[in-house]
Amino acid sequence: AFALEASHNENAVDDLAYHWWASGDRAKALQYGERAGDVALKLFEHGGAIAAYERTLALLDPAGRDAARVNEKIGTSYYRAGLMDRAIEHYALAWDFFRDTRDDPSYIFRLTRNMCGALYNDGRAPDALAFWTEALKVVVACGDARVADLARISYGAYLIDDGQVDQTLAILHSVDEGRLAD
Repeated sequence: AFALEASHNENAVDDLAYHWWASGDRAKALQYGERAGDVALKLFEHGGAIAAYERTLALLDPAGRDAARVNEKIGTSYYRAGLMDRAIEHYALAWDFFRDTRDDPSYIFRLTRNMCGALYNDGRAPDALAFWTEALKVVVACGDARVADLARISYGAYLIDDGQVDQTLAILHSVDEGRLAD
């Protein structure tokens, strides 16, 4: 098993994840399940990534941080497969947890950006703008000025696409150019 565990072969990692899951070794199943999903996602095997992540998700406390993180990965897999409605569903589950956290501003920004992209691509531009309005407050509250500025710039792109020039200017004026140069 050691040689198989050391392998970076996509199928071997997924096979290990499944066998650890079937044997009841929760710790190994979680480790290899998420890893199998990550490998499949990198190889654009969206269905394989979703299957591996969902198998992993079944072992987690649905209200916990790890489940929220895996839901974000499932959302990204669906997003990349072009299934925006399913991506939104899983991003929303992740957001339900992370909206109340302040310890990882980059992650929260990425989740926000992905959720808004899925909403926008699903033809729900007003919902994307509403989500940005809510999520920007969370990102800013994290206290990382650089990430907050990146979030403001991204939000500004949605505002300008919606024709909201004055609001876009107000957002852009709130960005500290010095921090972005760092």
